Amino acid sequence: MQKIATSKNIAITSTLRLHQVKFMQKEGIPPVKNTTLMLYNMGNISNKNTKNSIFDLQTTNAYLDKNFEKYPLQMDWALPIFGWGVVKRNGKVVNLLADFLEENNEYIKKIDENQYKVIKSHYKKGFYLYKDDEIRQEKVNREDLKQLIILLKKKTTKYPSTIVLYHFDKILIDKLGIDFLKNVGKS
Repeated sequence: MQKIATSKNIAITSTLRLHQVKFMQKEGIPPVKNTTLMLYNMGNISNKNTKNSIFDLQTTNAYLDKNFEKYPLQMDWALPIFGWGVVKRNGKVVNLLADFLEENNEYIKKIDENQYKVIKSHYKKGFYLYKDDEIRQEKVNREDLKQLIILLKKKTTKYPSTIVLYHFDKILIDKLGIDFLKNVGKS
């Protein structure tokens, strides 16, 4: 595959999860020159004690050990800027609501810091929410991103050539601010 890609002037890259860096001897190194480290989706979405399955600084810190600096490939960083609502019904995850924003209205009531309860059955973004469904809001804010960049810079002297902001859309641009996003890697 590499031969074909080279002959057609195509670069083959790969994505990496945090565990693939920490346990690189066991997991192996992808046969590419460049990778992108996914710094999101690191928690157990189904666990009732999980506050944010998208991003957790302590989890990131635990995985970025000495192998992060020693990783033999050029590594770009993919940072999370998205959020969602984890919908639970009878204790089980049944859906993710993209871009779930803080809501407190006639249909949904805030019951805790990032916890909501459906008080009236209704459709939300094409999904039917039943009365008593629970929604855990998960998101990444500016401070989370700043702390993540500080941690990454503390753990390595190899800076990426590219920082990917995932998932990029108008709602997120408006929420985080274009100036902040332009400078996110300079924290």
